[in-house]
Amino acid sequence: MKKIYSLFFILFFAITVKATNYNITISGLSYSPSTLNAVVGDVITISASGVHPLVEVAQSTWNSNGSTPLSGGFGSQTSAFTFTLTTSGTIYYVCSNHIGASMKGQIMVSAATNLNSIGKNFDVMNIFPNPIKSEMNIEIKSSISYKTTITLNSIKGEVLGYLIEDAQILPGVNAFKFTLPPTLSEGTYLISFTDGKKAFVSTIIKEE
Repeated sequence: MKKIYSLFFILFFAITVKATNYNITISGLSYSPSTLNAVVGDVITISASGVHPLVEVAQSTWNSNGSTPLSGGFGSQTSAFTFTLTTSGTIYYVCSNHIGASMKGQIMVSAATNLNSIGKNFDVMNIFPNPIKSEMNIEIKSSISYKTTITLNSIKGEVLGYLIEDAQILPGVNAFKFTLPPTLSEGTYLISFTDGKKAFVSTIIKEE
């Protein structure tokens, strides 16, 4: 079940449509799809279990059907793992129990359009204050109407919670105020914005 953080809308809009996610499932001894094309900002969920442990590996390990975890990767997961893509490149992963049967997959990640060229949707977007102690303000200035989903992610891209799911953005300045959960530890996090087609990722710092 998705965790929805406590938030207070300065301007409140109806939520009607679910966010777009990519789901990679397990069929027999293979991932479906085994190859996925995505862009920075997309949210990925890969199935995993104790029978099918999920491990991110280096390309050379993937090519040789190995299962040594990639240093700095998402490690070994034994339950469905959801994360947001934060950098371009290719993510290689395997089932460590069944790599001998070539149970592996890859996600080819393209760079998202940056904030200045993302189109008319995100004309101006501000996050303040930053660093953040407990409350965060987001202002989106738009010239058109559209829906946006905003997620809070770990620095590795794992989805920690949904701040807004498909909120209606209207022409003009749309202002939101969020109270971060008190259990959120000090550190660097990512805020991901998407309208279902384009995405932008911004860094925030949580301080005590």
